[in-house]
Amino acid sequence: MNQYIVPDAKLAKMLKFLKVIGFINFGVAFLRLISGDFMSMLYDLINVFILYMAYRSVFFVCMAMYIIFAILTSFYLFIAIGTWIQSILQDFPSTSSAYVAFGINLFIFCFYIFAIIFAFKIYKEMKAQFLSGGNSGQVCKLTIIRI
Repeated sequence: MNQYIVPDAKLAKMLKFLKVIGFINFGVAFLRLISGDFMSMLYDLINVFILYMAYRSVFFVCMAMYIIFAILTSFYLFIAIGTWIQSILQDFPSTSSAYVAFGINLFIFCFYIFAIIFAFKIYKEMKAQFLSGGNSGQVCKLTIIRI
């Protein structure tokens, strides 16, 4: 029989914030759709799915997966922003759509840095709850919240 972790008040508040991060990440996927970067949009949708799994299961491994994916995406965006700045400094002609894409990438980069910081805090709290057994006081093999 599986035991369920009942999150304490601090983790419950963090889980509500995790849901907000998931909705913003879904919006980021929509921004990627607008900018025409379809593979990155798919990657962001996978991130949303991982966040949903972490939210529903309160399992810290899902948060670790999200953090790794977010770090990889941030690195990709850092390279893309650097390449764009380098092309502007070398006086390559650019259109207004290039500035829009730069603005979208800069916003997404800032979001992912913000999401990594808070996802790591949520990860630490989930891991502590998992190892201590949450409010139930038992270490669980599988954690699922029934809402």
